[in-house]
Amino acid sequence: MVWCQGEADGDKLQSGSQSIEGYKNSTLAVFNYMQEVGVTDMFIVQTGHYNGTDEDGTHDEAYVAIHNAQGALADENENVYTVGSFLEYQSSMKDAYHFHQDAYNAVGSAAGNAIAEIYN
Repeated sequence: MVWCQGEADGDKLQSGSQSIEGYKNSTLAVFNYMQEVGVTDMFIVQTGHYNGTDEDGTHDEAYVAIHNAQGALADENENVYTVGSFLEYQSSMKDAYHFHQDAYNAVGSAAGNAIAEIYN
């Protein structure tokens, strides 16, 4: 399973309605369910920055915290991998959440290469 997610979780973290631990537990719950139906590995494409109005910086901090939690999930769990990241592509964002196609292409290529390397 290749999963590009985390932005809504960053919004929840910033608003105080979710914790990092809650994010990690919820993400693992989805992966555990997916394993029950035959998925063997979870490949996470990590979030990037928040690019909207963020005068105090807390919204962006929440997105980076989710990014870091995704890395921790991979470090702490067998069969969970980070394979790409949008963190370095903030200058290629077209709005608060979405990127221009060049960023999607670059991160998609990186993810594909990382998954190929994992499977050798």
